[in-house]
Amino acid sequence: MMWIFAHALLFPFLLLVPGGVDALSWVPPGPVEEVRKYDLCEGQNLSVPWNLTTDPLENIVSIKWTWKSGATSEERELASLLPGDSVNATDSRVGHAGSAGITINNVSASDTGDIEVKVTLQNQSSQLVVTHVARLLVMVAPDVENEKLTLEVDYTPYQTETGVSYATLRCGRFHHRGVPTVHPMIETPDGQSVSIAAHNDHEYIYPLDPGGTTVGRYRCQLPAKNLCQDANLLSNVVDVKANDIRLNKLEHLLSQLQQEHDHDKQTLQNTLKQTKQELNQAKQEQDQTKQTLQNTQQGLKQTKQEQDQTKQELNQTKQELEQTKKTLQGVKRDVQRKYLASVSSERHSIMLRVSIWPPCLLKVTA
Repeated sequence: MMWIFAHALLFPFLLLVPGGVDALSWVPPGPVEEVRKYDLCEGQNLSVPWNLTTDPLENIVSIKWTWKSGATSEERELASLLPGDSVNATDSRVGHAGSAGITINNVSASDTGDIEVKVTLQNQSSQLVVTHVARLLVMVAPDVENEKLTLEVDYTPYQTETGVSYATLRCGRFHHRGVPTVHPMIETPDGQSVSIAAHNDHEYIYPLDPGGTTVGRYRCQLPAKNLCQDANLLSNVVDVKANDIRLNKLEHLLSQLQQEHDHDKQTLQNTLKQTKQELNQAKQEQDQTKQTLQNTQQGLKQTKQEQDQTKQELNQTKQELEQTKKTLQGVKRDVQRKYLASVSSERHSIMLRVSIWPPCLLKVTA
């Protein structure tokens, strides 16, 4: 048997024609899209009524529903159905909507992704798997403090890329900024609407144009698409006054002058302190040099005294040596005198003895 598969991009219903006879057909409710999209709020129930019919010669082998993440490769089976059995669901929130349809109760942000149904068909000669996808976006409403959007004007100077803004709108306060992330809209006095992206802590920040701030009434509000339940459109207004801006500019100018004055004063104090420290250091170095000179002079004086003392000692030693020399010379003279006297006395004694010897002895001796 020949199977003919017809699937136009703008018409995702499936038509299987066995031998020209109508077989399985998809019957999506409402407008037909390539991928059916469901935007729900957290806590609501999803129902995807995929209806199908088959030819008497065809059998449904199985139906399987799968969830796939659009951001990651995560995938999990939601439920499956075999002929004659009840739906086997992996999540207690999942139910059967009849035919190939599926329901998910109490959806949450983690359910955002693609829900895919695979129907396996079998005829007498072949098998075919048919896939259909629904895209689910689960929105989480932003959580605003006391369920009231606040809007305040902060006249504290705020530095921007183009200059200093003297009036900044702060819209909030958010405990949670919702899914998808909410971006409040600012409506200016001249009727323009601007989306705010910059945020700090729990508030969105919108600095007014530094070049020429427009005074008047500003409104901050959340887009209706970010509100998931029947509620008044969250918004608030505030008036930006010219006098407040002028006063803020004047205060900012005075603050800058005061800061410059304080900076100059601090710089002068630091310079004076540093100069004083340098003078003290120079004085200490001068005192140290003076002390070194005094120590050097004292050392020279002491050295001179030692030299004088040494000179005196040398002179005294010289005198002692001269005295010793004189003493030795006197002793030498005394010794010589005594020696000469002794020699003379000895000679005289010899001559005397010779004179009294007998002549014969003298002759013999001679």
